[in-house]
Amino acid sequence: MTTVYQEKGAIGKIAEILEHEKPSSILLFRGNDSYETCGAKALIEPYLKKYNFSEIKGFKTKSTIEDVQRASNKIAETNADFILAVGGGAVLDSAKAASILHKENGTIESYIKGEKKFKGKNLISLLIPTTSGTGAEITPFAVVYIGNTKYSLSHSSMIPKYILLDPELTYSLSPKLTAETGCDALAQAIESFWAKNATEESKQYSRKAIPLLSNNLETAVNLPSPESRKNMLFGAHLAGKAIAISKTTAAHSLSYSFTASHDIPHGHAVFLTLPYFFPINEAVNKDNIQEGLSVKYVQETMQELFFMLGVKQGKQAQEKLFRLMDSIHLKRKISELGIKEEDLQTIVEKGFSNQRAINNPVIITKKMVLRILKDIF
Repeated sequence: MTTVYQEKGAIGKIAEILEHEKPSSILLFRGNDSYETCGAKALIEPYLKKYNFSEIKGFKTKSTIEDVQRASNKIAETNADFILAVGGGAVLDSAKAASILHKENGTIESYIKGEKKFKGKNLISLLIPTTSGTGAEITPFAVVYIGNTKYSLSHSSMIPKYILLDPELTYSLSPKLTAETGCDALAQAIESFWAKNATEESKQYSRKAIPLLSNNLETAVNLPSPESRKNMLFGAHLAGKAIAISKTTAAHSLSYSFTASHDIPHGHAVFLTLPYFFPINEAVNKDNIQEGLSVKYVQETMQELFFMLGVKQGKQAQEKLFRLMDSIHLKRKISELGIKEEDLQTIVEKGFSNQRAINNPVIITKKMVLRILKDIF
């Protein structure tokens, strides 16, 4: 059972948590410059002074096998029995993966690749996100890259015992990072809502997340206020809770190739193709629907989604997301992001995850994906 504290000043709960857990050795996973600039260092470390703690930093912008191995070694070296992770998705995912793998007998790579199954014994963890995007603090997944290939570890025990959501730690986010992480969160909430694996519980999380994110993202980027920062952080957390149940769909699948091979930040990468799936999913019929769903159910799901976004049809939803991208200064054409026409087929092959594609309510083919890529080229 996870205890979540979400309020301005939630950082103060660290004292209470540590007093309750009485850890003998804390390992602090932290971001690089952001750890100081967001105020986390000044707010958090006074609570750690009376405890034995070490830190690990230097994480890349996406979690890698090298970072997970390094962190796993650090856990063993310090004999840590409590993980405190403060940062964005890469920091949190590295902490989650290392925490669950550090005592396994096989190589880290064998577990990441799924060649061996891990036991799922996790250290007590407190996760504190400093961006409003990934929802990594609440999901049972950890994304880990080996070279340019993305893998996903999954186990319920990766969900931490404690989470602190303090909007104050997001106040110093740059407009660019606010835009990119915010797009990731909104995409998660939307994709979760229409996902084949959606449940009534996951949809409830999305119903709360979508208005919070869609109504506050532009303000948080261009004219941030405490209220918009709070709504983005809480919305991102709800989106994380939604995808923890339903998982994501085709737009997320395609994003990983953009990020791994072309260094396009994940949230931006997801939003490049997401708008195009609104008309595709709206056009559901008996011939293109995924097995196990009814046409009526998908139609009703899309109509409810349109209502939440303040539009009436798929094309309008698409145009709304285009305008949002423009207003938060994210490019919509991949030719402007260093991608060449000869790269498109490779992106289709590497980015088309059948697992994610079959979670889309309408059947998605590689031919359809290539057509979308040509549209955004």
